[in-house]
Amino acid sequence: MKRIFSTHTHTHTPSQVLNEKKEERSFTLIELLIVVAIIGILAALIVVSLTTALSKARDARRVADVNELVKAFNEYYLNNGNYPYYNTTNWTDSCASAWTSVIGADLQSYINPMPIDPLNCQSFGSASWRFDYNSNLESVLPTQTCQNLFSSAQACLSFYFETSNQSTAQKECSGELVTFNSKWYCIIPLE
Repeated sequence: MKRIFSTHTHTHTPSQVLNEKKEERSFTLIELLIVVAIIGILAALIVVSLTTALSKARDARRVADVNELVKAFNEYYLNNGNYPYYNTTNWTDSCASAWTSVIGADLQSYINPMPIDPLNCQSFGSASWRFDYNSNLESVLPTQTCQNLFSSAQACLSFYFETSNQSTAQKECSGELVTFNSKWYCIIPLE
């Protein structure tokens, strides 16, 4: 009769046992590359989502700050009969010292400190992130003036949106939304 089961036991050296365990637990190079690629794709998606979320948060802060500025300018107007005037050929903005030293001084009873853009003065293209205040109704844009956009305006506040989505910017802009420097630019009349 043939024996189906062998009574002979295999003896393994300790190094053979270790090698067998290593072979059972190890990954192939292809498996490792696939895992690394998946982690890379997930990391890229997270970075894009985070960047978008931060951009939306900065836009929300801009809108909130400008709404507070509009309230402050309107309260100033109610108490003084006019808006703060800064005698320049164009406008003053949150990158200029006059934003805090002149306009901020006029508005300190109504808003303190003066808000600045979350990316204040960082450049993009030929412009920079800032809040603009136009009190002498000079050109807000090269082809338009605050009075051309709003016939009864006595001054204007304006700022750039980071979003490239027009409908999102339009919902948040309480004034006129125009394209300027490849960005959405919101111009709000002070009337």
